[in-house]
Amino acid sequence: MKQPVKRVALAYVKDTTRSWLRGWKRFLSIAVISLLGVSVLTGIYAGCRDMFLAADRFYDGQGLHDIQILSTYGLTDDDIVALRRIDGVDTIQPERTQSATTDVAGTDKSVTMTEIGVEGLDLPYLQEGRMPTKAGEVAVTEKYLIDSGHSIGDTITITPADTATSFGVDLSESGDSNGNATQAGTETNESGDSDERQETATADANESGDSDANGEPVDDETSPQFPTELIITAQVLDPKDLTNPTGYVTSALRSPTTADYVFFAPSSGVTGNVYTAISLTVEGAAEQDTFGDDYDRIVDEVIDRIEHTVQDDRQQARRQSIVNEAQRQLDDAKADAYAQLDDGQRQIDDQRATLDENRQTLADTRSQLESAQIEIAAGETQIATARSQIAAGRLQITQGRQQINEARTQLNAGKQQLADGRAQIDAAQQQLDSGRAQAESGMAQVEQMLTLARQAQTLVNGIPDPGQIDEETWNQIVEVLAAAGIPVDPTVQPGDGLASIKTQLTDAITQLEDRRQQAQDALDQIDAGQAELDAQNAVVTQKEQEAAAGEAELNAQASTLEANATALEQQATQLETQAATLATNKQQVEDGLKQVEDGEAQLADGEQQLNDAQAELDEQRAAADEEFAKQQQTIDDIAAARWYVQNRSSIGGYSSLDSDVSSIETLGYAFPVVFLLVAVLMSLTTMTRMVEEERGLIGTYTGLGYGNLTIASRYLLFAVLACLIGGALGLLVGFLGIPSLLLVVLANMYVIPGITLEYDWLYGSLGIALFVVAVLVATAVACAGELRQTPAQLMRPKAPKAGARVLLERIRPLWRRLSFLNKVTVRNIFRFKSRLIMTVGGVAGCTALIVCGFAINDSVDTLGPKQYEDLYRYDLLVAANDDNADAMADLLTGDADVTDTMRVRLESGEIATDEGSATIQLMVIPDGGGDDLAGMVDLQDVEHGRRKLTLEDDAVIVSKSAANALGVKSGDTVSLTDGNMRHGEVTVTAVNRSVIGSDVYIGESAYRQAFDDDAPMTWNAVYAHYEGSGDEQVEYAEELQDDPVVLTAISCEDMRRSFRFELMAAVVALIIGLAGGLALVVLFTLANTNVSERVREMATLKVLGFTDREVHTYVNKEMMILTGVGIVAGLPLGRFIGGLLTAALNMPSIYFEVEVHWWSYLIAAVITLVFALLVQLITNPVLDRIDPVSSLKSVE
Repeated sequence: MKQPVKRVALAYVKDTTRSWLRGWKRFLSIAVISLLGVSVLTGIYAGCRDMFLAADRFYDGQGLHDIQILSTYGLTDDDIVALRRIDGVDTIQPERTQSATTDVAGTDKSVTMTEIGVEGLDLPYLQEGRMPTKAGEVAVTEKYLIDSGHSIGDTITITPADTATSFGVDLSESGDSNGNATQAGTETNESGDSDERQETATADANESGDSDANGEPVDDETSPQFPTELIITAQVLDPKDLTNPTGYVTSALRSPTTADYVFFAPSSGVTGNVYTAISLTVEGAAEQDTFGDDYDRIVDEVIDRIEHTVQDDRQQARRQSIVNEAQRQLDDAKADAYAQLDDGQRQIDDQRATLDENRQTLADTRSQLESAQIEIAAGETQIATARSQIAAGRLQITQGRQQINEARTQLNAGKQQLADGRAQIDAAQQQLDSGRAQAESGMAQVEQMLTLARQAQTLVNGIPDPGQIDEETWNQIVEVLAAAGIPVDPTVQPGDGLASIKTQLTDAITQLEDRRQQAQDALDQIDAGQAELDAQNAVVTQKEQEAAAGEAELNAQASTLEANATALEQQATQLETQAATLATNKQQVEDGLKQVEDGEAQLADGEQQLNDAQAELDEQRAAADEEFAKQQQTIDDIAAARWYVQNRSSIGGYSSLDSDVSSIETLGYAFPVVFLLVAVLMSLTTMTRMVEEERGLIGTYTGLGYGNLTIASRYLLFAVLACLIGGALGLLVGFLGIPSLLLVVLANMYVIPGITLEYDWLYGSLGIALFVVAVLVATAVACAGELRQTPAQLMRPKAPKAGARVLLERIRPLWRRLSFLNKVTVRNIFRFKSRLIMTVGGVAGCTALIVCGFAINDSVDTLGPKQYEDLYRYDLLVAANDDNADAMADLLTGDADVTDTMRVRLESGEIATDEGSATIQLMVIPDGGGDDLAGMVDLQDVEHGRRKLTLEDDAVIVSKSAANALGVKSGDTVSLTDGNMRHGEVTVTAVNRSVIGSDVYIGESAYRQAFDDDAPMTWNAVYAHYEGSGDEQVEYAEELQDDPVVLTAISCEDMRRSFRFELMAAVVALIIGLAGGLALVVLFTLANTNVSERVREMATLKVLGFTDREVHTYVNKEMMILTGVGIVAGLPLGRFIGGLLTAALNMPSIYFEVEVHWWSYLIAAVITLVFALLVQLITNPVLDRIDPVSSLKSVE
């Protein structure tokens, strides 16, 4: 019996092996799906785990503190002694730091000088060079060497920030006394990360002291001081900041730390006996994963012990020390002040007595001078009277002179008139004489000519006959005629023209007689004029005689008047001499009175000065009383020193690394679930078809007596073996390939020495086991349905499913228009519902994964534009130190391209709730500036449909990113920490839409109320609009950054351009690639299953005459329809899953709003369709190889 049993078993094994070989495609599908699922499950986890493990080893190697204690008043050795008594504290290391500045490319940059720990904690990691060992040597970070251009061996200079050399409460000034006067605040004028607490506490420690155990002040407490001339000996990596200075840093999305650089110097050369911080390590913490819950639990237990044991005692002891020292200073100040006030009172009293004596002396002198002044006034009266008389005499003389001058003027005028008359008479006489001579001469000429004319007439008339005139007579006649004025040509013959001559003679005689008469008339007129002129001459002569007599009399009067004037002037001279003497005496009296008045004025000034001095002294005494009372109240109100006990989460670099890697790890936990579901679905589909194909064989084995478990094992082992092989390959990809890719991206963000790829046996085994169990369950379900039947039922062919009318058939107009093959396709789709569900579900799942990857990618891509274009309306945010705030604001407002500005206060702080804390950028808005802020930042209430928000003076608006990380909503009360590490409770008014950064907008009134701050507010930052292109805006921001009064200048355009999240982009690319591979495998599996199920149907079609191409179309049409339906279902599903995944990415400075571009949907659909077409190309040859005869016979 044993031999036949062995042969049957061997045959069973051989048949099983043949069955497995025939199903190699199914085997490959399960293996590939398992490979993809396991690689996704382990790959992202392994990459993040390797990063965490390397960081943990690095932190342990460099001794990164587990707990760090900061105090507002500094820490001393007494605090160290108290901390040593805490159970669980392992190593204690006091640390000293100093804030300073150094020149980098012409700009002052802030530096934190840090003492290299003497207990091996917080040690910088040496990258190049040698660690500094003596005073004057320093180790710097790679970021500083890159920015400054320095190299190892160079000498640099730092300028320490202003710090006090004594500690406690300074009572020397009166303007700083308030409830928080004992706290030395740090000017927070720049954004900061969690590390800023240490920076702030550093400055606070530099202003604070401590006390001994009895509360007595410790003498000579000094702040830490470092050498200022330093030689660079090493390039190191700060264990608190592992960001890559040459790569992209996601921590840039968060508020930067206060200091630009951190330098490390040895203890030698560092002075000061007050510590900035005390770092601790906890027993057993180094053995735990620093990012694990056990580590947090161990550290939190020690923190709880510190807070509930020594913290209160040390804070109160520090307060008592400050109170004692302050009281001593106040008592000394009182004694000195009142002694000075009493001495001043004595001086005032002595000066007042001297003043009274001088006042009496001046009174006596004034009396004497006033008597002399009366006598001088009487003399002045007499002189004035005499002067009046002299003035009257002078007036009379002047009037006499004026009258004489007027008479003389009149006389002279008369004489002039007489002279003029005489001249006129003489001139007239001359004219008369001349006229008479001319008239007489003319008369003589006329008489002569008349005589000649008459003679000529007589001669002419006496000529009897003109022809008888001889030549001599004629010549005489001609001469006579010429003399008479009648010209005759002598050549003319005598007697010619005699008649004409006679006529001319007659006319000439007539004219001459007329002329004689005229001359006689003229002589008559001249005679008459001569008679008149003689009469006038007689009158003028008489008046000339009268004028000469008047002039003689006038000269006599003038002589008398001048004699009187001479006598008067002599009297005036004598009077003026007397007046000059009197004036001299008067001047002497006046000078004396002036001196008296000056003395009295000096006495009055002295009196006023004494009164002012007395008033000032009284005021000073009152002010001193008030100030001393105020300072006494200040001393009485001094609060206990505040300790801040922080764990590693307060380190900015640590929390950034944890947040970034954990967000990726979240994706590593979410995506494998989808891969697992698809694997189960495909395994169920594949194994169900495999079992159905071998149902006859299963019936045979059942009939031969094989048990259900034995029969099922061949399928279970098939699925398990495929899953194990695929899973093993998936482990290689998951623990080697994917981590290598992630670490390459992470290396561009963080510098972590010693990163190695490590295999996690437990997680890897569980990953394979998860898929093995899922596939086994799916296979068992597929087998269970068949094994429940009897052998006879199994050996009969499975009855085809009964046909039924589909829904589409009820729509007759549409159904009638379908072709026969299309109707068959529709019936096949709806008849095989399991195939429909499997295909649509598988395609939808793969499409959803691709869409999900694109959704995350698009959400990340739109973060920058949403924040820096839509929500931030300003173009520039410029911040400065408090000392340079006004100069920075003037610099911006003075630029013509800066169109609008708004001054605010920017601080780095923290928001805390019961769920945790997050670093924030605290924006204090001036009262009444809500409307101006709306023009710079688009505030939208995410809890009420993104309605517009306006910041009221007492309002607090929290950004969505911070609110989402801490579970904050409007109406909640949260704790805020400002830049000076002051804590206050506020009520959240609204939650603002924000996708990048953690901004908290608080009104000035709300800020003052929260932090009990009445001091003048320094607006150290400016929002600004800039009129110019994006490139000009970026260039202007860079120019501002180089200005010494500007601390930082941020351009929204530059932030939008430079925003990247490469780590997320790499993971998304990986997910999309794996999802695409899964889609290909799923479609290939479904296509092969579809073909194997329908071999007889395809053979029938070929027998009926269908060509290979028609068969391809017939089969592929159904697959494409189902693929299309799966794509349509997968697109919204991917959007939904993407929303769930982005919600799971709980990052404190980023809030992911799900955004999927339309082209992402299109690309996802196209990728799936391309894979479907590729699968068709692979399955079409299989359809071609179907033999109709053998396929139809195989059914029998």
